[in-house]
Amino acid sequence: MAPDEPAVPARKLSRAPSGYRSPVLASWLVRAGVLVSIALAGAWLAALVARWRALESGLGLRVGELRADDLTRAMAFALTFSTAVSVYWVRRMYLNLRSLGVRWLRFGTGWSVWGWFVPGLNAVLPKLIIDDTWRATEVAAPHPIGHRWHDKPVPSWFQVWWWLGVAGAGLIFVEGFASDREDTTLMLVVVAGLVLVSGLLYLRVVALMTERQRARASFVGEAPSASPESSRLGGSLTATAVMVAVVGAGFGLMTWPVRPADTKETPGGYAYQRFDVAFTYPYRFAVTESGTPDEDAGSVRASSPDGTETVLLGWGPDIVSGDPTALRALLETAAVGIPIADDEVVYRGRPVELVVDGEPAFLENFSIGSPSDMTYAAVMATSCAATERVVTLVMVVETTRGIRNALSKAMVPSIRC
Repeated sequence: MAPDEPAVPARKLSRAPSGYRSPVLASWLVRAGVLVSIALAGAWLAALVARWRALESGLGLRVGELRADDLTRAMAFALTFSTAVSVYWVRRMYLNLRSLGVRWLRFGTGWSVWGWFVPGLNAVLPKLIIDDTWRATEVAAPHPIGHRWHDKPVPSWFQVWWWLGVAGAGLIFVEGFASDREDTTLMLVVVAGLVLVSGLLYLRVVALMTERQRARASFVGEAPSASPESSRLGGSLTATAVMVAVVGAGFGLMTWPVRPADTKETPGGYAYQRFDVAFTYPYRFAVTESGTPDEDAGSVRASSPDGTETVLLGWGPDIVSGDPTALRALLETAAVGIPIADDEVVYRGRPVELVVDGEPAFLENFSIGSPSDMTYAAVMATSCAATERVVTLVMVVETTRGIRNALSKAMVPSIRC
């Protein structure tokens, strides 16, 4: 045993297979997956931030949940694909070390795959294999390279990239055990940010390591020389990823629906959820009773937590059959649909023209008087995204298909505004 060899030598490689196989295809698969993940992470981050705010204010929650859930599923698919092709790329790079004359590898080649799937080890082992691949492909090192390559340095920012990814994976694991929706959403917001930063760094890791191994292969006569255009392309790819992430986040923020700060939204009970319906009502109110409409009329009621204030909205055949784009006409028919008891009287206010989020709107109030108390109801109609739609304090869709479809066309679009 040579004096400079360790007392307990590492596992030596078996006879090297013939030839060197280029890792370029694998690297481009990784880059494609990471680019998609970065683009989705930008939109996902915007959606999660909006959902987190909605959970705090009760504002636009239903739309926020749907959008964030869709992007979460898309992110899961993109990250799964990126991980799968990363395993392929790392294995290809590690196997190539044999034909490049590298000896005294610290890990068997099988660990370049299994190291990703063993709990606990997968937080460390893939990074150790990547580090060894970097060290063992120093371009100007003697050929064959001896075991002293173990002491070669690795760029410090490799550590930043890897541990940001591990932190994100750890947060996803912890998030699965959390029960508070605000906490889980906030954790996913952090995960999305970590994906953006670590993804950009990972693109650079893949580009540098792939070109480094190609250059080493050229040095030992196993592959054509690396093209300088390829390195420039890697830089352009990183710049493109930054642009895609910014555009994705900006698109998500700019297209997120904005609602008045004094209203909130909540899913209806089971009877209404199956019709894709939510209630919109003043922020200080809570839905306490939902009327069940028949084919002609119906209503829904919300009251303040202490029961001192009540809001009632009803509809009748005129509202159901009305043109949802005729704002004033819809307001004119609103009072007809409010169901009242024999001892109650409906008083109508004068329609008021307003500006809501820069769009024209009309508001009409109704007072329902009885011998014992006074109940207030209101209907607001506004234009949204260049399409005139109704926005109400409370709303519901239930009963037969025909009336449900008519009510949906007239009212449900306001929730998606």
